[in-house]
Amino acid sequence: MTQLRQRAIEIGEKGTRFLGMDVQKVGLVMEFASNLANGTTDLPLNDRSKELTTQIIALKSEKEVDKVTIKR
Repeated sequence: MTQLRQRAIEIGEKGTRFLGMDVQKVGLVMEFASNLANGTTDLPLNDRSKELTTQIIALKSEKEVDKVTIKR
């Protein structure tokens, strides 16, 4: 509830900064800003970046299997 209040205030005060952004994009900006405030530079993940992260993990696993197969 506190986060909802805080975000409503932030968006209300700084709403013009987000002109032209949809709700999801504003949420990503707010999440990134919160991460920065907490001392991390982790980017928020959207559906596409989550999908790509999963693909990277799968390709790395596949690469390791291929290495073992080649060594035989």
